[in-house]
Amino acid sequence: ARDAAARGLPVRVVDMTDQLCASPRCGVVRGGRVVFADDNHLTAGFTRAAAPALGARLDRALAPLGVRLP
Repeated sequence: ARDAAARGLPVRVVDMTDQLCASPRCGVVRGGRVVFADDNHLTAGFTRAAAPALGARLDRALAPLGVRLP
């Protein structure tokens, strides 16, 4: 994304780190939900729970581009 921005492309980064990890070492359970299915994938239940936060952040990131999610 940084390289694309440097080339003048209209890119935004949506950081969800705070939704995944509350500390430098990520926990297995967050908000009563198991976070990781394995070492590279989030569980479906956790991602559904994080979806509203992602949607709000996407709306904020896309607003300067004149884009609104349905």
